[in-house]
Amino acid sequence: MRTTLAVATLAIAACGRHPIDAARPGPAPTPLLGGRLTIRPPTVAAVAPRGHSVMAAPASAMEESRIVLVPGDGEYARFVLMATETFVTVAAPPPDGAALAAYLPAGATQGEVTLADGAVAIEFVGTAPAGDAPLLVYGALVPMPDHTLIELDYYVMPEDADDRAAWAAQARALTQTVRRGDRTLERAARTVTFEGLTLDAPADVVLTEQPGPDFAVYKLRALGALAAPAAMAGVYLGGWPAYQHAQADVADAAIAREAGTLLGEAVEWHRWRDGDVEVREAILARGDHAAIHVFRIAPAADPRAAALDAALATLRAAPTSTSR
Repeated sequence: MRTTLAVATLAIAACGRHPIDAARPGPAPTPLLGGRLTIRPPTVAAVAPRGHSVMAAPASAMEESRIVLVPGDGEYARFVLMATETFVTVAAPPPDGAALAAYLPAGATQGEVTLADGAVAIEFVGTAPAGDAPLLVYGALVPMPDHTLIELDYYVMPEDADDRAAWAAQARALTQTVRRGDRTLERAARTVTFEGLTLDAPADVVLTEQPGPDFAVYKLRALGALAAPAAMAGVYLGGWPAYQHAQADVADAAIAREAGTLLGEAVEWHRWRDGDVEVREAILARGDHAAIHVFRIAPAADPRAAALDAALATLRAAPTSTSR
């Protein structure tokens, strides 16, 4: 794969008018994921979160960063980087080969790429045919000093499929400018406080914040092995909560209801499944246009599910309104 990418890079250099020239690394670093990484994007690049409805919120900057590397002629970007916190933990790089094969896109070609700080990341080039959606042309899994992984995914529009090797080569050149930052994920068991509430987070659970126009969602992301299903809990604070099973049109007969408490008050917990994933949720009204909606999403048999349930059970009023 390295030979293929090198040939593509030479082809780009020989054709100065290729629009991919706009994607060359620039001189200034841009932070990703709240400083977890930096990259030197093209001078035409701009940080732009994914679009969302007026009633929703942009993704948490602690969970993903999106950079439009080369804008398009219309409303769609030509070349985009998505940097994602995987919430995956590995004992030591590189990850287990079987788990890596299960995690990467089917048929992806694997290799290695050296970052600007000397770290070695796993690179992969997808082979999926172009469709109507943006086309993944290159990706990298960056091992962090705290034994977690960050994923970098580069996309182009379907009409650029014939030049995917050239775009992949340019994505690789950009990845080689990446440096790992000093910020690490807080993984120790601890008490976290937000908006007048507090709870006891277990070890290997990361708190992220997703502020909305008139609400906020605080998520507890449980770290897991590569290719393992995600496990998370959340606390929604706002005036218009809605059960997730209602949003997913789950039949009423498929929902198990059980009496319980939240913040010392009686609530009804709803438990339902989506395949192998179990969702547990409850809503507590706190006045006009004020409510707490707590939820947990994880495989039912996963020990992380019980740990997240136990964390939600500790939710209580904080002695102060300090946010963290």
